[in-house]
Amino acid sequence: MAHTQDFFNNFSVVIATSLSEKILLPLSKQLWEANVPLIVGRSIGFLAYLRLQIREHTVIEVHPDNENPDLRLENPWPSLKDHLDNIDVLKLDKKERSHVPALVILYYYLEKFKNNHGGTPITRSEKDTLRNLIKEGNCFGEEDEGHLEENFQEAIHYVNTCIGQAKIPFQIQTLLDDERCTNLTQESSSFWVMCAALRELAQSEGALPVRGSLPDMAADTVNYVALQQLYQKQAQLQAEAIYRRALQIARNLGQSPDTIIEQEVKLFCKHASELYVVRGSCIADEYQSTAFDISSYLEDPDSLMLYYAIIRGLERFISEFNTNPGQFDDQVEPDVLKLKGIIGKLLAEWGCGQAIRDERIHEICRYGGAELHSVSAMLGGCAAHEIIKLITHQYKPLDNTFIYDAITTNS
Repeated sequence: MAHTQDFFNNFSVVIATSLSEKILLPLSKQLWEANVPLIVGRSIGFLAYLRLQIREHTVIEVHPDNENPDLRLENPWPSLKDHLDNIDVLKLDKKERSHVPALVILYYYLEKFKNNHGGTPITRSEKDTLRNLIKEGNCFGEEDEGHLEENFQEAIHYVNTCIGQAKIPFQIQTLLDDERCTNLTQESSSFWVMCAALRELAQSEGALPVRGSLPDMAADTVNYVALQQLYQKQAQLQAEAIYRRALQIARNLGQSPDTIIEQEVKLFCKHASELYVVRGSCIADEYQSTAFDISSYLEDPDSLMLYYAIIRGLERFISEFNTNPGQFDDQVEPDVLKLKGIIGKLLAEWGCGQAIRDERIHEICRYGGAELHSVSAMLGGCAAHEIIKLITHQYKPLDNTFIYDAITTNS
């Protein structure tokens, strides 16, 4: 590596397996300085270890498991407000009312609630009051009591997910206040330039851009499409405003106009509420640090932290003796003592007085550096997932370290 300083600089990600400390640490430093992600894997016996080193990684498409609709009924923009105000739900006949989109119903009774209570429902009891208003509005007579139309059921469901939510989520506000967003330089990535433009829009409007999509609803085509077009038009207008501002910021920084891509800005605005940034730590710094306090984890029988200490000891053993502990049958017992001494010294460096039981160390030596097909395959699959996340900038990547115990199937 001393003769190939720039070799790894053009890589999207570097994968390393079964390296000793002597090779791993300089590689880690080199990739950290080049801002190239590094994935380190090790499979030994029934143990698998994966470590992600990354200086900074930005994600636009997080793909959350549960995503609440972005309806903006509490503070609708003028064109949406005009459209919703023109629909009086109570004046519709039974057939018309059953085809009204749920968000129209929710907005109508939300306005009623505001007029009666002077504000938006926040507490559980206030939301229950709003739900009762919607239930009562569904009844045309005694024959309708206890029966709710599908669109009214959807409106009641949206009370929880769409009312009383923060205009700008805390994690997004933290990101917009980040130094990388407020103090841009010529080296700033397009992500942070777009964040700076987004920050200005959020400050002026008090909210993030509209997502521009609606969930499926029980409604007729005409009503649903009319609403959908309103949301799409507003999203397009806001995305264009952010695109123009991002271009201006990039020019002021002396960056190329090609830095900001319109399609990327549209995607950025659509997922503005999901933006995510992860900042990792350097493996070399971690290995040279003594500021570890894992005593409480070692006392917990269900914690896998002890395997982290064992793997660190294993890597140091390989660096010192150029072989895996227990690789030869007649060396298992002597290597147990050597590995135990190395791990004990490592724990002492961390200021940890807790010792690891001999049977755990003996088990590692008994493996003799063997890699089981099933464990290695599982580890390879996990690494492949992380590589795809890093390259595509989608989904949240692994946070630092992953350890898998195939005996208990815990991780």
